[in-house]
Amino acid sequence: MNRTWSLLPLYLCLLHWGISTLFSRSKPYPPPLPSQSCVLITGCSSGIGKSAALHLVSKGYYVFAGVRSLNDAKMLTREFEEIKDMDEHTSEDGIIFPVMLDVTREDNIDEAYEEVEHLCGEGRNLVALINNAGMQQITPMEYVPLDAMKFAFDVNVFAPVALVQKFLPMLKKSGSARRIINIGSASSFLTPPFYGVYASTKVALETINDALRVELNQFNVSVSLLQPGSTSTEIEGKMLAQAKAIIEDDSQIDYAPRMFRMSHALEWLSGYPPLAHLLFTDVKYTTQAIVDALESERPKTKYIVGWDAEVFKFAVFLPDRIVDWVLGFL
Repeated sequence: MNRTWSLLPLYLCLLHWGISTLFSRSKPYPPPLPSQSCVLITGCSSGIGKSAALHLVSKGYYVFAGVRSLNDAKMLTREFEEIKDMDEHTSEDGIIFPVMLDVTREDNIDEAYEEVEHLCGEGRNLVALINNAGMQQITPMEYVPLDAMKFAFDVNVFAPVALVQKFLPMLKKSGSARRIINIGSASSFLTPPFYGVYASTKVALETINDALRVELNQFNVSVSLLQPGSTSTEIEGKMLAQAKAIIEDDSQIDYAPRMFRMSHALEWLSGYPPLAHLLFTDVKYTTQAIVDALESERPKTKYIVGWDAEVFKFAVFLPDRIVDWVLGFL
């Protein structure tokens, strides 16, 4: 009897996994034809968005890639031309359109809408909106500037909603192959120290994603959420810079020792390729998940990407005090 009770958490985890696997893939959605489809992706200057944009355009999609600067637009176009020259399997149908898009500005979103509507062209429809643009704010909650926290919510929460509201009518006109894909984070399962602002935005985005999925089901619009763990993108370098700034800030000196341990551990792991390969998930895996969410007849409602994301999800089943004890070593 005691043995049975001791294994109960394991049984519950297995039951949850089985039910999730059985029901995570929704009703069938006809996959889009790349040669007839346009996709809008935000946050394509680097990382997850850039990888997805280059892959999808190589498959024949018209990709409208949101960037923040002309230099990013030129680099993105140049990289696609290099891929075309090197890979003979790259489709000739695909075109990449860098779009100047600050997702926090309503006028930028309106201009992007007009550009997509104009350039998508006859015979093609907008079939997917991929909300990838995001930012991280690594700060102790005691000292986080409220303006910085509001800006994080502007970028990570309100901007995706504004983009959905703007582009959903266009998506609804696109026939039966329609997708919204939001890029969340594994931090919505578990919040490490100093990630409170970032994690709270991703929890909010997950809730919004769930509401959209249920509400848009009647219109045959598939809504999926990616929840990646740590990825090998430039955002990790930005996190490290934020951590060092906190260490050098005398007003936050009481948090400096812990932040020092975390930042130096991250820096050391990042600088050692074998460990970095294990710690950070390659963006090719997030791209694979995006492609599945876009092209699968039965896309998953949520995609957990990376081994650390799987670990974070398991932490949901643990008592809070055990999680706190483990995080205390960070």
